[in-house]
Amino acid sequence: MNIKVNNPNINDISCKNTSKTFGQVVVSASSTVFKEVAIMSKNIQVIAQKIGVEIIFEGSQIHLEKEIDGKIWRMLTIDNAKKAVDVVVDIKRFRRSSISSGLTADDMRIPGYTVRQVHEVRGPLVWLLNADSKGREIVTPQGKRVFVKMVLEERKLRNGDIVRYNTWDFSPYALYEAQLSEDTILCESPEHKREFILQLADDFCSGRTNLEDKLSPEIKEQLRKIHETRKAPAYLSGYEIHHDGYGNMFLLPKEIHCRKLAHIGGSYLMNTRNYAVYIESQTLDESVGKILSEELTIDKINFYEDFTIEEKERFISSIGNRILRNTGLSDVRIEFSDNLKSTTCGSHSSAEKRIVINRNLLKSPLDALHTELHEIRHAIQHDAVQHPEKYGFDAQTIEIWQRNIAYYISPKLDYEAYVLQPIEIDAETGHRKCYMTLKLLYMYSKDQLAEILRQYEYPDFLIDKTVERLNNMQPEIKILFDKWLLNNSMPEVEINGFTIQELTGEKFNFTPINAFLTLNWLLVDQDNAIAALEGGIR
Repeated sequence: MNIKVNNPNINDISCKNTSKTFGQVVVSASSTVFKEVAIMSKNIQVIAQKIGVEIIFEGSQIHLEKEIDGKIWRMLTIDNAKKAVDVVVDIKRFRRSSISSGLTADDMRIPGYTVRQVHEVRGPLVWLLNADSKGREIVTPQGKRVFVKMVLEERKLRNGDIVRYNTWDFSPYALYEAQLSEDTILCESPEHKREFILQLADDFCSGRTNLEDKLSPEIKEQLRKIHETRKAPAYLSGYEIHHDGYGNMFLLPKEIHCRKLAHIGGSYLMNTRNYAVYIESQTLDESVGKILSEELTIDKINFYEDFTIEEKERFISSIGNRILRNTGLSDVRIEFSDNLKSTTCGSHSSAEKRIVINRNLLKSPLDALHTELHEIRHAIQHDAVQHPEKYGFDAQTIEIWQRNIAYYISPKLDYEAYVLQPIEIDAETGHRKCYMTLKLLYMYSKDQLAEILRQYEYPDFLIDKTVERLNNMQPEIKILFDKWLLNNSMPEVEINGFTIQELTGEKFNFTPINAFLTLNWLLVDQDNAIAALEGGIR
């Protein structure tokens, strides 16, 4: 039985190949299939209409599916045979904003059924998932055919939620594999690889691997030096390091881990600073950071200049309102005003439960959001004083804030004393990591990157293409580029024998921009990049 319900209507949902309504189909089904979920028929119809999905009957299962960007996404599955319900609450996509399904586990409680909240993660090769593919065949430079399976992985978080993602099963071809520590999983992407290589070096030197006859003399000597010095690079020449999304890492021959087998979803987990950690963590800073990363996509920032003043207000306030709701402060209003002095960016009133932002700041999303985060932090401080158990701040911090709020110094009285108050310092630094993320997102906008390129005398006809290349760099290179953008710091990193210092030195005389793009090229297409550099092509 495979019945599809199109354009569900709450009052009369008709099914293909049947004259019965959806509710009648459920109620009249055999007791072993749908009888136990008949009581949920009305709820399912309401949900289907609410989120605009199709209802699919398939064997002993009911699915709610929705087409997004030309792909079919499964938002909910009721499995009568297993007495289980999977509710997809959101979908994390590659370099795009997350999709919220609008569902939670509370929407689908069925007596006797296990209900799970699922977070889907999809990488850049997500189109493979809709092709019923079991894997991909690759042909090595030596002409060997290798089939790499695609597998579906699930990770259960401490809060009970499930992270689901697809990844490649490289284990049959791994020369060495290891499980990373939990602390390392939380680190930036290159640190995963350094930790792995250090562990590899220790195991190799202790005789705990079977690599003696598989590695070149140069690599074996490099591993011995790493073991002695405790300094590990993020790469090993001739090999690739792959992780499955949650800390299982593999050393692979370079011809196996090729561009044809790029990230689907699993590897993307750790390259976005581990999506699973974002979901699981309830810390304030990470919560705000997650919201900013989802709401502030490059396309939105690039179109910001074309917004009307009303659209800018809605855009900025919608982000602030989501943060406020997430922290239990949905009763705090965000408003914009032309009546504030030019030197006043914004204000917060605990008594009126109101945040006011100077409308002049809307010229720049960076300035407007910076002020919004600052004032939201003040709202959190006042709420924390009233409810000390809510946020996890220590007792001493709460006491200091309570005293400062009681004896607050206005900037009109003493500006220097005003900025040095504990609650002002905290409001400016409390979301510091989030603000740096915000600043980087703004700097990656088309206009900002174009301005940087013009400073390095890039011709206009190259600017759009170069901006696109910069925004599509691999995460490992983008992190290094981030640091250079923020503090003009040149990283000491070597990729396939080349460093930033060498590329910007006398031999190549690249601009820093070209040097980072070249490192990215060396990372994704080593052989052609090296051949070009050695041949003098820039």
